[in-house]
Amino acid sequence: MTDASVVADALRNSRLVDLSQTLEEHMPNFPTHSKFFHDLWGSYWHGGRALTYQLVMNEHSGTHVDAPAHFISDAKPQAHVTIDQVPLARMIG
Repeated sequence: MTDASVVADALRNSRLVDLSQTLEEHMPNFPTHSKFFHDLWGSYWHGGRALTYQLVMNEHSGTHVDAPAHFISDAKPQAHVTIDQVPLARMIG
């Protein structure tokens, strides 16, 4: 059975809850991490061709998943699991 079919089976009888967090200035962040900023980069109001923003954020801003490798050093290669190696079925609780 593939990861996708395991996830599909789990979802059939589940209720989904959106836990995503809106990225916005002044959102909570860990004290030692940089804050989230979005700055107007270009706009049609100022003669640009589109409305665009530059985003500056820490990789831990908002909703995210920390892979096991985030906390385990390379000294334990068997436990150094990156996010692409975590089975999709482990992302449902």
